[in-house]
Amino acid sequence: MKNQSFTYRKLKPQDAESYLNLQTQIAKETTHTNLIKGKPSQNLDQVKNRFAYALKDKTILHLGVFDEKKIIGYLNFKVTHPDHPWLKHTAQFGMYILKKYWGLGIGKELLKHQEKYARKIKMTYNCRIRSNHSRRTHQYFCCYCCNFTSSVLYST
Repeated sequence: MKNQSFTYRKLKPQDAESYLNLQTQIAKETTHTNLIKGKPSQNLDQVKNRFAYALKDKTILHLGVFDEKKIIGYLNFKVTHPDHPWLKHTAQFGMYILKKYWGLGIGKELLKHQEKYARKIKMTYNCRIRSNHSRRTHQYFCCYCCNFTSSVLYST
């Protein structure tokens, strides 16, 4: 699986059901996200609407990773204050990948796509990393924080 290629693309409303299935599986596999096992964050219609809105709004990116037709990973990126004169550069992002696909460079590739997207919309941004997940912290900080405006590590 190491040399396997994956497809990275913006999620569309028709991906909503697959995305919810991904969330359910991720919540079972790890506690390194804000997902809670047995408690979906949104229903199908809410996710469809969210993906449709994001396709029109350049300050939001919902990026899926696919192994053939199966969604195996996700990154969301959102400019948090797009109209504020001093905070318009601030954004938040999160990502998750099915455990079976950890260690294959997918997270690094998602961050590359995010960086390319941020440059496309002419944005620099701050990076805050929850440091209680050492592998992820190393990945974000060593691979990409040098391209961000600044980095702030915090513990939970």
